[in-house]
Amino acid sequence: MGCGASKKVPYPRESMQSSIKVSNNEQRNIVSRTPRVKRVVIMGDEKYKDWTGERATFGMSVGFSGGTSHDPTYRRLGDHTETVDIEYDPNETSYQEMLDLFWSNHNPTSNCSRQYMSAIFYHSPQQKALAEASLKAEEARRGSGSRITTKITPAKAFYDAENYHQKYLLQKHSYVLEELDIEPGEELIRSHVAARLNGYLGGHGTRKDFDNECQDLQLPPHVESYVRGKIKHHPASTKG
Repeated sequence: MGCGASKKVPYPRESMQSSIKVSNNEQRNIVSRTPRVKRVVIMGDEKYKDWTGERATFGMSVGFSGGTSHDPTYRRLGDHTETVDIEYDPNETSYQEMLDLFWSNHNPTSNCSRQYMSAIFYHSPQQKALAEASLKAEEARRGSGSRITTKITPAKAFYDAENYHQKYLLQKHSYVLEELDIEPGEELIRSHVAARLNGYLGGHGTRKDFDNECQDLQLPPHVESYVRGKIKHHPASTKG
């Protein structure tokens, strides 16, 4: 990640969107429109996988959290961890399901620097208890030969990363952004539709998944055809 100061996002995020958050040095992801409930969670990790298949997940922003320095950037990260802010609808999924997805999609035994460490940032005693219980369950599942390095720690301020990191995969398709009139910056970061398309255009999600939510995304027909055409070229996206 690179130029300019990051934007600080307070907790809970005062928007029309619910949220979950995650740490990640590889930006990928999901898709969405405005959810109905506000909720913030944060997780982090070194090589976090994609949440695209989760229809209850609405959006995502990459950034930095967990540290003490103000306005971190990719080049001046300080003691922060690269983090992903995931927005989800608690009416459709649960924090426990988000935790299950977290453990199943990365290696929590890696020894990484603070920048890339595996971490869960909790926002309430309930989240802390669930996170700690999930860690114990993962330890039991892996057995005594594996040492999990994931940190469970209170959430601090989240700072959005520079614009060129946001919806990185979608930004490779400038045609789509132009047709949807989505500008880089706050609009791109908070857009549910941009988050969903970022996942599909990155090869995550099937044609069937896309067809099932096309009506909700309300894409112009030519954009819908463009995205569907790109999905069919991803071998992993043709199942179903």
